[in-house]
Amino acid sequence: MVVVGVVKYKDKRLIFIGCLAIFFTVAIYGFLYYLTYYSDFGKREFAEIAQKKLNNLVPEIEFFKLKKGRYPDSLEQLLEVNELTDFSDPVSGNGGDNYRPFNYKKIGQHYTLFSSGIDQIINTNDDIYPRVDTGHLGLIRE
Repeated sequence: MVVVGVVKYKDKRLIFIGCLAIFFTVAIYGFLYYLTYYSDFGKREFAEIAQKKLNNLVPEIEFFKLKKGRYPDSLEQLLEVNELTDFSDPVSGNGGDNYRPFNYKKIGQHYTLFSSGIDQIINTNDDIYPRVDTGHLGLIRE
C-alpha cells in the first residue's frame, strides 16, 4: 500500500494507511512473541508441555535400560536407541535452538528426572517431575 501510494497514486492517505498497517502488524506480532515467551501465561503453558514431555521421557529411559541393561549416563545416550527422542525442556528457552535438556542424573540403579520449572532454579517449589507410577521403575524423586 505504501509503494502504490507513493509510485502510482501519489496519495498521502494510501501511504498513511500502508504505514499504519505495517505498524499494526509489527505491534501484534511483537505482543504475541512477548505473550508466548516472556509472560506468566506463556511460561505456565510451557510448563504444561514440559510435564507431558517428562511423562513421555520416562518410558524412553526404561526402554533404554531394557535394551542396554543399564540406565543412560546422560539423556543424549537415549538417541542410541531412538534417534527421535526429544529431551529438551520447553520451559528453559525462549524460542530458537537455545533449549536446555531436562535435568537428569543417574544414581546407581535409579535416576532422577525433572524440569527446573519457570524460575529455572533447581530444587525450588516450581520444579516439574514426571507424573508416572514409579512402582517398578528406576525413577526416584531426589
